[in-house]
Amino acid sequence: MYSTDVTERKKVEEALRASEENLRNILDSSPDAITVTNLEGKILECNKRTLDLHGFSTKQELIGRSAFDLIAPKNQKRAAKNREKTLKDGFIRNVEYTLLTKDANEFPAEFSASVIRDSSGRPTCFVAITKDITERKKAQEALKESEEKYRLVVENANEAILVAQDGKHKFVNPKMVEVTGYSEEELMSGPFLGFIHPDDREMVVDRYQRRLEGEELPHVYPLRIVDKSGNTKWVQINAAKFNWNGRSVTLSLLVDITERKKAEEALKNSAREWHATFDAIGDAVFLTDLKGKILRCNEAMAKFLGKSFREIVGRTCWELVHGTSKPPEGCPVLYMQKSHRREMMVLPVDERYFDITADPLLDQEGNLIGAVHIMADITERKRAEETLIQSERLRALGEMAGGVAHDFNNLLAIILGNAQLLERGAGRYKEEEIKERLKVIARTAHEGGETVRRLQYFTRREASVEEYTELNLNEIVRSAISSTSPRWKNEKEKEGVSIKIREELKDELLIRGSRPEIMEVLTNLIFNSVEAMGERGEISIRTEAKNSKVYLYFQDTGEGISKRVQNRVFDPFFTTKGPKASGLGLSVSYGIMKRHRGDIKVESKKGKGSTFTLSFPSEAKVPQKRRKPEKIKKAFSKKILIIDDEEGVRDILGRILEGGSHRVVLKGTSREALDKFKEDNSDLTLSGLEDKFDLVLTDLGMPDMSGWELAKEVKKIDKDIPVGLITGWGLGGRYHQREDEGGGSRFYSIQTL
Repeated sequence: MYSTDVTERKKVEEALRASEENLRNILDSSPDAITVTNLEGKILECNKRTLDLHGFSTKQELIGRSAFDLIAPKNQKRAAKNREKTLKDGFIRNVEYTLLTKDANEFPAEFSASVIRDSSGRPTCFVAITKDITERKKAQEALKESEEKYRLVVENANEAILVAQDGKHKFVNPKMVEVTGYSEEELMSGPFLGFIHPDDREMVVDRYQRRLEGEELPHVYPLRIVDKSGNTKWVQINAAKFNWNGRSVTLSLLVDITERKKAEEALKNSAREWHATFDAIGDAVFLTDLKGKILRCNEAMAKFLGKSFREIVGRTCWELVHGTSKPPEGCPVLYMQKSHRREMMVLPVDERYFDITADPLLDQEGNLIGAVHIMADITERKRAEETLIQSERLRALGEMAGGVAHDFNNLLAIILGNAQLLERGAGRYKEEEIKERLKVIARTAHEGGETVRRLQYFTRREASVEEYTELNLNEIVRSAISSTSPRWKNEKEKEGVSIKIREELKDELLIRGSRPEIMEVLTNLIFNSVEAMGERGEISIRTEAKNSKVYLYFQDTGEGISKRVQNRVFDPFFTTKGPKASGLGLSVSYGIMKRHRGDIKVESKKGKGSTFTLSFPSEAKVPQKRRKPEKIKKAFSKKILIIDDEEGVRDILGRILEGGSHRVVLKGTSREALDKFKEDNSDLTLSGLEDKFDLVLTDLGMPDMSGWELAKEVKKIDKDIPVGLITGWGLGGRYHQREDEGGGSRFYSIQTL
């Protein structure tokens, strides 16, 4: 039996196993992937980092596989060449590949490899070390992107950028080249002050030195430069100090503001020109805020008011122009604040007329912030217009005269016929029949009075806004139709022409305005339609209220108006009727509607008739129950002085009042009446009070002294005496404003007297 001592061998084997274990622990603790392959590339060994990097769980999944399977196909050909190079050189360092995970996801890696040789120097395998450089790649991309952005910002900046140090340029961007006209080489080699305007160099050097010494100065300021072509340019410079390579430098951003400077200068010149133009305007112009306070006015406004600018600015226009503490009725500013469009009014001041317009003053967002007012003196124009308008009205009255005469003949025939019947058969008629015929005479006389009143309305002068009253539009429509019937009905029937007027009037529609002027508008429309019709035609007048407005639709079946003519129908003096027409009818109507804060529009087709739409602001009120008229109490017996140059009128007035148990004194002249009044009402003693006159009734149009003048003289003697003015003229013109002082109509009833 033989035995061998293997103690030493066992020790060597144990030491070898321990060494392999230590080596494996070292490899597994490495942050990089370590792989051992044979010369053909098959994996013989790897560490734990290799498994983690490629997404494998155990070595068995990798051992025996080709290392080329872990390289992306796009890099495999290059990897094969690098294997040959490694065999030849013995190593390869820091080669970048795109590798694959178990799931075929790609990631960037840095690869290094060495050849392992045996004792005889023959290559036996490769040892490769692989680093995951994903984060490094991201950082590099971010840095590259940041640098690219910086380069793009600097090279494409709208500002010229330069860095100056020790009086020289250290960096300039392309915009600096563009602004100065110098090349980059010329700027970099030239002095810092080379392109600064000579007059600004001292200022720039002073700022530069003070900033380097740490003094806080405004960063932004304007200066002038001279470009390569010798042109002076304005730039705005924004300068800041910072460190570059351990030394102080100045970073300057320059913006070319030459055009802005030119615009500013042009704006200053424009402002000077605007102020000069504003003050040169002959019309009074002023700007107000939303409260009506004047912000600015021109010299014409100051001259009109007779005040300095300081006395005007800050006060309201109604305080200065109207002398009131609040806006007057019809103030265009109040309407403009609601409509946000131009509003107008005609303002009488003493003996002159002014056309007032108020236009909205808006901010950049379109919000209303005030008003622009213009006061144009239109006195001469008004006088010329009134002359022309009056001639137009007289022409219309002339056309109506035949029909009016026809109506009066009919009325007089009724009155005269009944009077003659009563005269001849006074003894035969019973009392009831006599009363009935007298009623017919009275009613017919009143109808004649209404005809006269309509003519008076038609001939009255233009009313001011203060004279506007509440009107029933439907009643005016009916009155206009009746007033013009001699023209559209009587005359046309004589000519064999049949014209009908159809009404479709809604409930009571209230507006505010001048009755004669609205009558004039409707009269113009009716006359125009009559002239536009042939042997047969129809006029339709419809009214309605909606959306806080009152509308009147006037439609005819005439020949219509062409599109070209429609654009001019409201122009003054424009007419298609030849030299016999003035062309003022629709122009006057347009002006009247605008003064009433309304509008008038026309729609028409040639051969299809025309439709005029009139709109007015509504004056709608809650209907109130009509109260029964109170019975007039019988007056106590009074002494009354009656003055009229018409004997028949004096007589009837005296008889009526004497029938009421009054004592009446009749006089035919104002002088006689005044003497009698002085005699009875001056220096009265207590015993003479019963002979004092209690009331004076005088005709307005007396030949020697007008009714107004007589009333004044009477009031001087006895300020408490009531004076009644009676006229058949209608209180228009200069008398209109006195209508509440006792003026009445020539047509009166016994009960009223």
